[in-house]
Amino acid sequence: DQFSLFSNKLKDKLDILLDKRSKLWYQYNKIQDINIKNDIKQDISFLFNEIGELRRKIKLCDEIEERTEKIKKNINEFENQLEKEECLNVLIK
Repeated sequence: DQFSLFSNKLKDKLDILLDKRSKLWYQYNKIQDINIKNDIKQDISFLFNEIGELRRKIKLCDEIEERTEKIKKNINEFENQLEKEECLNVLIK
């Protein structure tokens, strides 16, 4: 469904940003020029914020999926209970 596609897109984007950040750290550690290091550090900082926001959204998506499953289960149990009560009412009459 659409929600799963949205959640998967967020996870894919997170993987891409994590990979990009890892590569930037590699460059940062290899480069000697302090100016370039500062530029890379800014890029890493920007990615850090984006990654944090994505992780927050993914966590929310996971919580929504979990609650959705619980709600579906509760609805099914409620419907089953209603059916049992209807059957008992028919038998009593």
